[in-house]
Amino acid sequence: MKKYLLERYPTIWNTHLIWALPLILATHLFFFTWGFAMVTDEAMGNYYFSSRNRFEGLPMVMNFIAIVLLLVGWLIHLFRNNAFERFYPVSRWQLFRQFVIYLFIMGGILSSGLSFMVGENTKVHWRYTDSYIHNVLRQYPENFNFEDVERLPEAQQREYHIANNAKDIKERLFIVGHDEEITMVATATFVLTLLLFAVRITSLRTVLLSIVCGGVLCLLLGLVLIFVLSSNMFGMRDVYVVLAILWLTYLSIIALSIFSDKKQYRGIAMNISLFGFLPMTIVTLIAIVERYDWWYPSSITEEIYYYFWYNIKELIVSIGGILLSLVFIGLYTSVIKRWKALPE
Repeated sequence: MKKYLLERYPTIWNTHLIWALPLILATHLFFFTWGFAMVTDEAMGNYYFSSRNRFEGLPMVMNFIAIVLLLVGWLIHLFRNNAFERFYPVSRWQLFRQFVIYLFIMGGILSSGLSFMVGENTKVHWRYTDSYIHNVLRQYPENFNFEDVERLPEAQQREYHIANNAKDIKERLFIVGHDEEITMVATATFVLTLLLFAVRITSLRTVLLSIVCGGVLCLLLGLVLIFVLSSNMFGMRDVYVVLAILWLTYLSIIALSIFSDKKQYRGIAMNISLFGFLPMTIVTLIAIVERYDWWYPSSITEEIYYYFWYNIKELIVSIGGILLSLVFIGLYTSVIKRWKALPE
């Protein structure tokens, strides 16, 4: 199988997707089953049931251990071969496909903890039917509060909490209830994949120099932006001035990565360009979102606005930034290839 992949699908062979995928699926299945088993009448019978709270403790520790083991095992195999570093013929789209596969594997590893929460939600939807919830809650008025519940016998309290918690979980979409976790996993996945990709196409030394230069540049930009905002010389247009300064600086770095004669400087500028596009895009999208929030929805779109946009706009902005970054990296691979062809 290895020979077949090496001869026909070298990118899949080089990224070790074939053996990584079954291990990732097995890890997700393990945590899904664990989360499914954690939902019991005793757990649901408490006043408040939260997937976040139940994931803390042993499940989180086990998930961290699984992530570290999978990452270390995959990286050990991955760094045995690097066709791009050894000047093997690699097209720009092969480079981009490598990045996408890295992103897929990294996302599969880091998102294994979400399967625990998916398992809990699946158990709730399967175990507690709508008819059961309706039959229990119809015995109580809609304004039934905590003090009223405390006056009930213990068995009725437990039954009410089970039905009420199940109703809340079933009425709320998973992506709405766990938007913070999904946003964190998506952002961490993209940043770590970008770090891995930068090390693979340049070198660890160049990446470390890029981090140092990028940090110094951020400090200088921070001082400039603090001066602009504190002086208030532009009034209401401060946001646009800040965006203009950031984009001019970023475009200057991209120009340096394309036209510089020094390979080392060009490699550092290239890495900063790769790492800088996502935060630049997110900052710009946030500015657009804040302006968009001035608009008040009509009565027809009000429910959609508050349920699908207002509650998960951070997740939408993050995913939007990641998708735009993927497009940028796909176009930027031609710059990466020209940089590799430069003499040392």
